Amino acid sequence: MKFGFSFSPGGLLLPYHVGVMTSLSERGYITDSTPLAGSSAGAIAVAAQGVGIDAQSVVESTIRINKKCEEMGGASGRLLPLLNEELNHILPSDAHQIVNEREGFIGLAFKEFFPQEKNVLQSSFVSRDDFIEAVCNSSMFPFFSTNWPFILRISDFSLGIFKDESEKGFSNLSSFLPRVVVDGYFTVPRDRFGCPEFSSYCEVERTITVSVFPHESIGLTASEKADRISTQIPKEDQGQQLSTLFKRATKVSTEEVVCEMYEEGFADAVRWIKEEETK
Repeated sequence: MKFGFSFSPGGLLLPYHVGVMTSLSERGYITDSTPLAGSSAGAIAVAAQGVGIDAQSVVESTIRINKKCEEMGGASGRLLPLLNEELNHILPSDAHQIVNEREGFIGLAFKEFFPQEKNVLQSSFVSRDDFIEAVCNSSMFPFFSTNWPFILRISDFSLGIFKDESEKGFSNLSSFLPRVVVDGYFTVPRDRFGCPEFSSYCEVERTITVSVFPHESIGLTASEKADRISTQIPKEDQGQQLSTLFKRATKVSTEEVVCEMYEEGFADAVRWIKEEETK
């Protein structure tokens, strides 16, 4: 059975996804040939996995971002520059080559509104900077990642860098225009809650959607119940627990909470594995 794992947005709850990936990797469900795709926090986790960054480094990076946000007065409007800084810090110089040469598909989702309105699931990268830019594009949630509704990207004509093969050549005017992009959450229907689809990009037999929030509570209903990994909250505690999760996703957290989210992701993946193996 060929699984593809699709990771949702999650803000500062990124370590949850990292915990899921670590657990799945240890049991052989994620290997170098496993298709992975994600939006926003999911894209960051997928990028780190694709390059081979160890879980501890990603968790420590998240802790550093939280601490810097706390020093600056909060997370809202400050996350994208800090993410760019951390990616430049932890990614190897050949990060783009590692991902390009990986056997399994790696997709980073973001929405382009101009000069063409299209959903992008970028899977090849011409440089390390291009790779970092794609991760940041996917993480550009309006008025949260920055204080702006979108991010403006300018093509580097001197280097001949274009985002896909169809944009090469001077005959295509769109190659010379700035691009307006936003978070990968906006690339798929609401019932996917930002989890990218593999169907147009690579072949998988089952897509497992991974969410830091319980699937039903956020309307992530595009996948079957057996194909979901997420936090499970008792009905009687849903209101309070969901409020806590959303707060942790958008507000500064302590180092203890960051590590706790990693452990929760690991445990939820273990539970899914046990259910999968007892069918």
